[in-house]
Amino acid sequence: MRRYARSSDFVRASVRSRNGRDRAALLTLRPEAYPLAPAWLDAIAQAAPETADHRHPSAAMSSVRLLTRMTPDHRNGTPRQLDGSVGWSMPGASARVWPDGRIELRSTIGAELAGQLEGSEWDSWKVAAVADAGLRLLCAPEARHLTRTGQPSGWHRPFDRSDSAGLGRERRGGQMYDGSTVASCSCG
Repeated sequence: MRRYARSSDFVRASVRSRNGRDRAALLTLRPEAYPLAPAWLDAIAQAAPETADHRHPSAAMSSVRLLTRMTPDHRNGTPRQLDGSVGWSMPGASARVWPDGRIELRSTIGAELAGQLEGSEWDSWKVAAVADAGLRLLCAPEARHLTRTGQPSGWHRPFDRSDSAGLGRERRGGQMYDGSTVASCSCG
């Protein structure tokens, strides 16, 4: 990390790719984001690709939002803007990601995490991991653990499953209904 200019109120931090030579991200940190910087830099370093070139990421922006865990509802569609970016918000924070690798995360209290992901090795999964980490730092405390439930298993034949105990509703043909679902949390 280093101060960009003597009179500026922000610093620039670079994150190296895993090979240690290439720059994978260049971040802009303002004073209100300084306390969040170590955690966000660590998350970006964990997601950084093995190598980086100076091209744009190969991430599909529509996929980034669908892959993020810190999204209240995936059924809302992707709010794609004219500039190709996608954005979403959650209680206390919002995110926007551009096809050229820019990422901007803002909290409602004024903290901002911004940066430029560099290299064609950044895919949708890695960009989503960076967005997740920043949103988890900026969002309201009650939004840090967003839970989602899956679809019920539905009708099945008892002998098609090894875990079937024969409980539940039964219908013709010997099928049983399983209404249980799996819940997942945004923290993993």
